[in-house]
Amino acid sequence: VALTVDGGIYVLTSDGQVIKFYADSQRPFELEGLTEPLNSPTKIFADSDVENGSLYILDQNNERVVVTSKSGKYLAQYVFAGIKNLVDLYVLEEEGKLMVLTEDGKVYQEDLQKGI
Repeated sequence: VALTVDGGIYVLTSDGQVIKFYADSQRPFELEGLTEPLNSPTKIFADSDVENGSLYILDQNNERVVVTSKSGKYLAQYVFAGIKNLVDLYVLEEEGKLMVLTEDGKVYQEDLQKGI
């Protein structure tokens, strides 16, 4: 359903799996430690830190953005309770902001936790 590139390529599938490709081959990748499984994920975003960065996954039906390491380990989640129809996300790394867009054009912003 979506992909992001940071040197590697991360492909998000509709059933919540992430497939990682790097240097012309598929690499092992498994999401670990989620508080609950992804439910209708729609977008994925990789920050610019190739080695120690994070992936951000928009989990539409759970009204949240899940943050994992680039090896798949759960780091955090940002819940947008009661906000339906989340359709996109973007991370402003230098400002430490996470932004999500709803189907009706509203933008919501969260401060990122330090160290993620």
